[in-house]
Amino acid sequence: MGGQQAPGLYSGQPGQPAMGPPTGPYPGPPTGPQPVRFTGPSGKLAPAAPGPPKAQRNRWIALCAALAGVVVVALVITYVVTRDNTQTAGPGPRIPTTVYSTPPPSTPEPSPSTSESKPAPDSKLFDALPAVYKQYTCVPAAAPPGTAAAAECTDSNVGDVKIGNVVFQQPTGARFLRFPDAAAMDAFFQDIVKTQGLTRNDAQGACRPDKYPKIWGTYYRAEVPNPVPGEYLTCFLGDPAQLVWTEKQTLVAGILLSTKVTTNDELDKLYQWWNTEVLSEMPKN
Repeated sequence: MGGQQAPGLYSGQPGQPAMGPPTGPYPGPPTGPQPVRFTGPSGKLAPAAPGPPKAQRNRWIALCAALAGVVVVALVITYVVTRDNTQTAGPGPRIPTTVYSTPPPSTPEPSPSTSESKPAPDSKLFDALPAVYKQYTCVPAAAPPGTAAAAECTDSNVGDVKIGNVVFQQPTGARFLRFPDAAAMDAFFQDIVKTQGLTRNDAQGACRPDKYPKIWGTYYRAEVPNPVPGEYLTCFLGDPAQLVWTEKQTLVAGILLSTKVTTNDELDKLYQWWNTEVLSEMPKN
């Protein structure tokens, strides 16, 4: 009909305004690389790639099963070890015990003291010491079996004694023993006689090593006409050399020691030192 516009592509729906033509360039065909569809020789789509062979799948299944078995065994071992290290007696929570790879540290025990307490000075013994040793270098010592007290001394308080041109060297040490009775003191002296193989000789003064070595017997005090019964004297070489005498009134035995005396002539000089410094000062019993 004249005067009406034929419906076209850009006409709107009845009752709606018509749309105008699109503006801008018309989109062309897609550009850039496009996915390629692979086809077989016949031009058809190629079949999908085949999966792994059945034997290979079986190996993977076996490997997974083996790994699972190892895990199970590890869990079982862990459970057993953990159970053995826990407290199993009595109710209540289990307390894990400590397992030491090395022995646990121990507290060291205090070592016993090696220092022995020194005995107190024995007044009877120290009062009976010769003047050349009294209150000088003597100290209490452990009493040997059969004795009541002991003392040990170093230097005397007179040192070496020179008479004329002769020097009588002092002992290098001395020991004094107090006995509970005369029988114990006599047994002590007779043991020395037996051990040293001494011969009794009262006529020679019991110590004359330059002429009569290894003898023993009684001795004379100064200004006393006869020896005191039960008092004896001897001297002999050794390491050290010794001069031993006993005093009945005080029940004390004296022992002079010398590491410098090695001959009978030197031992005779030790006797002369004792004669002038000890014997001459003894009480006149």
